[in-house]
Amino acid sequence: MANEDFPAGIAFVTGGSGGIGGAIVEAFARAGSDVVFTYRNGVERAQAVAERAAKHGVKVEMRQVKLEDPASLDAVLTEIATSGRKIHSFVYASGPTVNVGYVSDLTVENWRNIFEHDTIACFSFVKAALAFLKAHPISAKSAGSITAITSSQKFRPEVRGVLSAAPKAAVEALFFATAKENARFKIRANVIQSGWVMAGQISDGIEGQLNEEALKSIVAQIPLKRLGTPTEVAEGVVFVSSERASFITGATLVIDGGMHL
Repeated sequence: MANEDFPAGIAFVTGGSGGIGGAIVEAFARAGSDVVFTYRNGVERAQAVAERAAKHGVKVEMRQVKLEDPASLDAVLTEIATSGRKIHSFVYASGPTVNVGYVSDLTVENWRNIFEHDTIACFSFVKAALAFLKAHPISAKSAGSITAITSSQKFRPEVRGVLSAAPKAAVEALFFATAKENARFKIRANVIQSGWVMAGQISDGIEGQLNEEALKSIVAQIPLKRLGTPTEVAEGVVFVSSERASFITGATLVIDGGMHL
């Protein structure tokens, strides 16, 4: 489906079964764009996202992909290209469950695992997205955009939060290099820094690692005195991906209630 904000083509969202990822899928659907999204585990959650998004009258498809395995992503993108469809927006909204812990208590395996399933996975995603957009640009004016969800904690990690912050700092460096190197191909790349959002790992206390008192302490540090919502982050993604942001690349949009201040 085509409209003023999005030319003909689809949005491609990784991590679409997660709290923020699912909200991004729905936000693109509300904006009138067809969507293909990936999930790693949890087919039931993915199906629920697809059903909610499809209610907006667009085509929504889900595919199981492991980003650390480039072949699984390439297979989906080849399928899309073979069908004659183009992708106007790639969005990286993936990420593994994060273990909280003091640096002194973390293991090399903790560090290796988080980078393999976030930073290396994102690198594979960006490489595939660039190849697709160069081969199948949306138009002569714009090949398309790539956006990553990162964290406003990247250089100010919470105590015991380095495994959340460190890989996202690497992701941002990757995206800024991508923006600078690929503007000549009319490809835009931007970053959305998300703060504490009541979704996914936060809504379940990072699988029991955060208690109620810890969440209260976090909210107390946010100038707007509340957690964000997945939809608030998703709307930022849709904006920087759209034609309204056609002169924006290499930018960071912080959506964290002012916590970075």
